[in-house]
Amino acid sequence: MKKTIAALAIFVAVAATVSIVVFRWGLSNDFEKNIRISNEVPGNLIGNFKSFDTSEEVIEQLKIKNFDWKVTYDSRLPAKDPRPEFSEYIIRVTDFVDLNYKGTLELKFINQRLYKTVFYPVNYSEYIVELTVKYGAELNSKKSVKLSDTIKVEAGKNYKNEPYIKWVDTLLEKEIAEWVRRYS
Repeated sequence: MKKTIAALAIFVAVAATVSIVVFRWGLSNDFEKNIRISNEVPGNLIGNFKSFDTSEEVIEQLKIKNFDWKVTYDSRLPAKDPRPEFSEYIIRVTDFVDLNYKGTLELKFINQRLYKTVFYPVNYSEYIVELTVKYGAELNSKKSVKLSDTIKVEAGKNYKNEPYIKWVDTLLEKEIAEWVRRYS
């Protein structure tokens, strides 16, 4: 009797484990098929950078232009994690120049695709005026400006109260939010 109960307990434990793996695998395939956005819809971010650029493509551009850059964040799920890929990667560029204004640029990637750029110009007040002229819309911390169907730009301040301008691919941002909603 004890052997039968022990065998039954082992069978239930194995069956439960298999069910969880199959369930997660099913969600993973569903995520891959229905949530991931095609990489054929890049949008212009800052400078020559486009959403969906890979980190390798961006690093090559930075090297060609002799920018001083470094990786400041690199996070990946463990290899045995059953969830779909979710890797984050951030490159920080010092002395980046946009519209003749110097500053620090952060390039943020999700699953090796550029989805956000954040620029901290040295002369924020003059730079924001230049962007307002370029985009034909006033940028401030209370609203974002939609540049295309997939790209928005907005002004703000970080936790250190440093002013910035960020460009975001809204499709990739939605993909991130959906991943977090389903798997975190």
